[in-house]
Amino acid sequence: MTAHPVLGTFTYTQYQADGADTINDHINHAAAAPWPVVQSKSTTTPPGSPTDGQCYVIPSGATGVWLGRTNQLAMAYDSGKWHFRAMATGAVITCKSDDKYYILTSGGTWVEIASF
Repeated sequence: MTAHPVLGTFTYTQYQADGADTINDHINHAAAAPWPVVQSKSTTTPPGSPTDGQCYVIPSGATGVWLGRTNQLAMAYDSGKWHFRAMATGAVITCKSDDKYYILTSGGTWVEIASF
């Protein structure tokens, strides 16, 4: 077992247990809930060697493996592989690059939340 980069809990290695991949997928998605912290919401090119645990909001105009996934979260896990998650309306994120909070509207866009 290895420690999860965000939660600190243990994850299963391949073939360690039946369904390890499914279990790890659920653990990875839980790391982004309920309030994900993202590196940026304006980076359009996926980093070539992301650190496990890094998360980005995919903006319009994204390229590479992010193409066509506007406003989804891109999460790096499994030695830098990208995993994607569409967030529900009302989801809130913290963005490290501008130190602001955003909420996902019913129109599918991230809008800054006034300081609180």
